[in-house]
Amino acid sequence: MIDRNTASESHEWELLLRLVEPLYGLLFYRSQWEDMEAVKAMAVEAARARHDESAELGSLIHLAEARRILGRSEETTGLYERALEIARARGDEGKEGWILTHFGDLQCDLERPDDALRRYAEARAIYRQRGDKGAEIWLSAHMADAYRQLDRLEDAARVLTDALEESGRRGDSAEIVWCQWHLALVYDQMGRCAEAEETLAPATEFHRHRGDQAGLATMLTILGDIHLHASRPALAREAYGEALELVRSLDIPRRVAELEEALQNASG
Repeated sequence: MIDRNTASESHEWELLLRLVEPLYGLLFYRSQWEDMEAVKAMAVEAARARHDESAELGSLIHLAEARRILGRSEETTGLYERALEIARARGDEGKEGWILTHFGDLQCDLERPDDALRRYAEARAIYRQRGDKGAEIWLSAHMADAYRQLDRLEDAARVLTDALEESGRRGDSAEIVWCQWHLALVYDQMGRCAEAEETLAPATEFHRHRGDQAGLATMLTILGDIHLHASRPALAREAYGEALELVRSLDIPRRVAELEEALQNASG
C-alpha cells in the first residue's frame, strides 16, 4: 500500500496518481472496499493538489462507491455533489448520468427511495437524449431497487422485464445477466421463489463460466436467500457455504462475516 505521508511530503502527486489508477480494477474485482477507500482518498487528494479535475472526478466517484458499500453513506453526499459540479462544468453528460445514478443509490441507502427515483429520472433523461440504450439498461436495475424499497414490486418487475427484452434484442450477455439477477431479487421479494430461482440460474452460470469468483459469490448468496424464503434450509446452506468459501479465498472479511451469519440463520 502507498504511504500517504511519504507521498504528501514529497508532493509526488503525479506519480501517486499513476500508481493508484491501475489498482481500481483489481480492488473492484476482489471487492476490497477498505483498500479501495484508502487508495481513492489518496487519489482525490493528489488530483486536487495538481488541480486535475479530470482525475479528481473519477476518483471521487470510486471513493463514494467504496464508502457507500462500507456503510459510510453519510460521508458521501459531498463527494457526489462535487463530482456533479465538475461533470457539469466540463459538459461531460456521460459522467453526469453515472454520478446521478450512484447519487440515487445513496438516497436508497439513506432510505429515501423517492429522492432516488428523482435522481434516476434525471439520469434516464440524459441517456435517452444521448441514445445510450446500454446505460438505460444498467439504470433499470437501480430504479428497480428503489421500487423494491417502496414495495412497488410490479413497477420493479416491469422496469426490469422491459430492460431484459431490450438487452435480448441487443444480444449483450452481460446486460442480460445484469437484468436477470436483479429481476430474481424482485421475484423473490414477491414470494415467487420458483421464478426467482429460474431467472437467477443463467446469471449464476455466467459468473461461474467466467471464473468471476466475487460475482459468483453474489449470485450464490441470492440463491441461498431464495432457498431460505422457500423453506429449503438445506439448499440455502449449500449455496451460502459455497459462497462463503469463495469470499474466504478472496479475503473479503466483511462478506465472510455476512455469510457466516446467513449460514447460522439457515441452520437455526
